Amino acid sequence: MLFTPAAFLYSMTVLVIVALLGATFASLSYSVALITKSEDALAPLLNGIAMPLLLLSGILLPMQIGPEWLQRLSDISPLKHVVNRGRSLFRGD
Repeated sequence: MLFTPAAFLYSMTVLVIVALLGATFASLSYSVALITKSEDALAPLLNGIAMPLLLLSGILLPMQIGPEWLQRLSDISPLKHVVNRGRSLFRGD
């Protein structure tokens, strides 16, 4: 596979999208940390939010093998759209 300027542009686009999503979630978790003021309360809360988002994004398992209701539920997840866009950019779609 040749390295082309288009491939470089696609890669940089994915990195920018992932960085923006990371900054968004970092600021949200920082906000929650300021509200809770307890590490014992923060960790389970963030894990309770992050694990379903991770599972529904399609990173670990393809959502096509899941039932229809789970696929519709995963459409709500912002991570699913970032993952799908990143995959399509790396494929060149």
